[in-house]
Amino acid sequence: MAPNIEFSKNCGIAVEQISWLMYTYPRCLLCKPKSMIKFVGRVDEMGINRSSKMFIHAIRVLSSMTDETWEQKLKAFKNLGFSDEDIVETFRKAPQVFSMSEEKMKKLKEILIASGKYDFSCVISHPTSLICSVENKYKPRLQVLGVLESRNLINNWPSFSALYKMPDESFVKKYVGPYLSEVGDLHKVESSFCAKNGFLILVLLIMIAAIVRQNGINLCFKNSSPLRKSDVVFSHLLLHFSTVIDPTVPEMLMRKHNFSPAAASQAAPVLARMRNPNKSDSAITFLKENGFSKTQVDNIVKIWPQFLSANLEKTIKPKIKIFQDSGFSANDAVAIISNDPRILRQSLKNRIVPCLSTLKGLLGSNFEVARLLKNCGWFLETNLDNNLIQNVEFLKNYGLPLEQITWSMHYFPMILLRKPETVRKFVYKAEKMGVRKSSRMFIHAVRLFSSMSEETLELKLRTFHALGFSEDDIAATFRSVPLVFGVSEKKIKEVKDVLFATGKYKMSCIVKNPVSFMYSVEKRYMPRFKVLEILESEGLIEKWPCLAVLCRMSGKKFYEKFVGPYLDRVGDVYVAKGVIIGNGEVERGFEC
Repeated sequence: MAPNIEFSKNCGIAVEQISWLMYTYPRCLLCKPKSMIKFVGRVDEMGINRSSKMFIHAIRVLSSMTDETWEQKLKAFKNLGFSDEDIVETFRKAPQVFSMSEEKMKKLKEILIASGKYDFSCVISHPTSLICSVENKYKPRLQVLGVLESRNLINNWPSFSALYKMPDESFVKKYVGPYLSEVGDLHKVESSFCAKNGFLILVLLIMIAAIVRQNGINLCFKNSSPLRKSDVVFSHLLLHFSTVIDPTVPEMLMRKHNFSPAAASQAAPVLARMRNPNKSDSAITFLKENGFSKTQVDNIVKIWPQFLSANLEKTIKPKIKIFQDSGFSANDAVAIISNDPRILRQSLKNRIVPCLSTLKGLLGSNFEVARLLKNCGWFLETNLDNNLIQNVEFLKNYGLPLEQITWSMHYFPMILLRKPETVRKFVYKAEKMGVRKSSRMFIHAVRLFSSMSEETLELKLRTFHALGFSEDDIAATFRSVPLVFGVSEKKIKEVKDVLFATGKYKMSCIVKNPVSFMYSVEKRYMPRFKVLEILESEGLIEKWPCLAVLCRMSGKKFYEKFVGPYLDRVGDVYVAKGVIIGNGEVERGFEC
């Protein structure tokens, strides 16, 4: 397990996600390290970002099945009408769906078609719907809606998205309760619906728990009581609802501390487990007195709600003080901790102090260290002697300029926090591709290799070959703009299609300007094409700019050359997009 956890952390997977996996699906982390590396590579290949919550779910799904089972799943999805792109998109959004049996998917398809209101294309558009139970959700709801429509009590059925996302309580309130007096036999449907979902039991528990809380009743179930197994389960559920889930706690936190709803919901379970919930007030007060804003306190609670139960004198105060004693400004200390409050969990002597010393030695000043830690607190959460120090030393001896090394620490920190043998492998691969170590692109090439598996890289190379890139073209592209190989196949296809559709640019233009794949179709190409089409149709320009100029030209330059002089003709195109602000200035963020 330990090697897999370390590997997952080095891959950039959040500690919370790794912990969740350990508690929920421990067998996943008990696989062989080689298998874990394989799973991560396959998930990378499917295009799921490692910072996404779905990444760990995808690993769990792949670890639970053999290659043969995976192939059978893909065939099952294709048989149901999913295209290759649909399958990839589904895996990115909801990898858990691939744990569903083929039989369940077929059942859902049959009952949706039988309803005459939905077809399986709805499921393809909303793949998470496959997770819901056919027997306990779809059948009862479709039956209720069918009865209501037959009695002319509803004109339209809910959208498929509303059908499966709507909570049971909301569905009963909207489609069952109002019609009980008018449709007698609907009560049977309602009873079936509630019984299958355990809805009535849930409502009963919450009602009893509310009475318990309101009246201050102290529940105590003695071990000596002759309770049956079902009674024990019920008693535990009742205790849970009456002592843990109290809807008044989040409301109180929002009023008392101005917490956002998200922070309040995160904090509520922590306070419920504390013997003295008021103890958390002192921690919050301390932060506010030391310059933490409401937003920053809110962020700390959302990321690490256990902070509320931490020992103020032993855990929190000394670690904030060390930043002040080390010469960091109060604002920098606040920004660093609020960005990643998990720093407060680290050992002061064994982690924070030595890491701060190491980082200052590498970067030269507290200003640069603070700038780094504001973006990535992980540098204070790992043993830098095992990764960063060795990787920096290797890169310096290899001949990489120190500026590139420190730049990568700021912008791609996880590269240097990986295992030294892994970083060496990426460096040698970049060298093999012909990227000069003195080039600014070298570190980008290393980062690219660190973010994808061998299989993913091969897939990207095949994609470029299919587009008409020769081996020399691919090598030249990798040397000049390696980041292009990080663009998804879907985006590459979109850019190619939109450029071809203009009739102005051929594949040879794209091969000469592969950086064109990196720009947004919606934010750059489409607005510019609309402007150029209008100008050309009215004879205001003789020809379009070449692709190199079109894609690289800044929004301001494009405005000055093609919009400003013809504002009365093409201004509406930009105004509609909300691009112009002030006197002709192009708004940042809309890179057209």
